[in-house]
Amino acid sequence: MTDPGYGQAQPYGAAPGQGAASPGGQGAAYPGGQGAAYPGSGMPFPSQGAPDTKGFMASLFDTSFSSFVTPKVIKVVYIIIMVILGIVTLGYVIFGFVAFHALGIIFVPVALLVGLVYLAITRMGFELVMVIFRMGDDMHALRTNNR
Repeated sequence: MTDPGYGQAQPYGAAPGQGAASPGGQGAAYPGGQGAAYPGSGMPFPSQGAPDTKGFMASLFDTSFSSFVTPKVIKVVYIIIMVILGIVTLGYVIFGFVAFHALGIIFVPVALLVGLVYLAITRMGFELVMVIFRMGDDMHALRTNNR
């Protein structure tokens, strides 16, 4: 009695250890999975579904919340935040040189580091929001494909 090992496909109905490994061995395709993204399901990747067809204004005034505004405006909001953080960082550098002439040199790397940290935290927050929206899209696509 041998164990076919990790990745060895068993035909449906065959008990493990009966020596009934698939002829393809490790990495063999599942039945019905010809080129499918999910082996054996025949379904495409959920994120490859039809994009949201509503525009920004239609999504903004959609009281049923079937279309979301956040994925449409998050790029613009991120660019605005980058510009604001850049201006604030530059302001701290200028303040450092004006208020503490000699200490202004210390303000340059500190202000840049703080600005980059704030930008990284903002980016991570926005990525988290987009992951949640993509998970919702994927779940919706899976739900509609199973009907």
